[in-house]
Amino acid sequence: MHVFIWFGFWLFSLYSLPVTTGQSNLICSTQPIVAHAGDDVILSCRLDPPISASSRTVEWTKPGLDPEYIHVHQDGRLVYQSQNPLYNYRTALFVDQLINGNVSMKIFRVKTSDAGKYKCFLPSLWKETFIELKIEGDFMDPSSCTPCVAISVLLGVLFILTVVLWVWKWRQSKTGERKHLLNLFSNDFLSIILIVMTTNRDDHHKRE
Repeated sequence: MHVFIWFGFWLFSLYSLPVTTGQSNLICSTQPIVAHAGDDVILSCRLDPPISASSRTVEWTKPGLDPEYIHVHQDGRLVYQSQNPLYNYRTALFVDQLINGNVSMKIFRVKTSDAGKYKCFLPSLWKETFIELKIEGDFMDPSSCTPCVAISVLLGVLFILTVVLWVWKWRQSKTGERKHLLNLFSNDFLSIILIVMTTNRDDHHKRE
């Protein structure tokens, strides 16, 4: 009885151990990958010593994201169904280099939201490792650029309209002032003429 118990425990322990092939390790950059929004970046990862990963499943995930799958390469192709929509048409593996153990992933047009830790996992080897991506903040993320541009354009148009309206009112006020002065001048001129005419008429009557 004890023999069967120990045999069962041994089998359980054996199947609980990570599966490895040879001595290859999965190695990614230990330093964060730094990029600007809009750049294309490569998350470098490889098997060392090199063994072929052409026929293996390669999973790139971003822990904390839902769904977390960024790029799943299986049976020689990308499994689109499992890919997070935020990364559609923005990721790729170097398929021709998988045979050399290169399982790096390229992300096109990175966004500020892409920053964080990524995990590369090879299920058949039970190998995984992490790499961090940092996005510098001194460049504007194109994905968030459209609202900013729209607001800037709107403010610019409002400013121009305000200036045009102010100039128009200023000209109208100046035109009104000129008309008012002209009316005053005309009235005063007519008054002077009437006074002169009246004075001349009175003088004429006195002489008679």
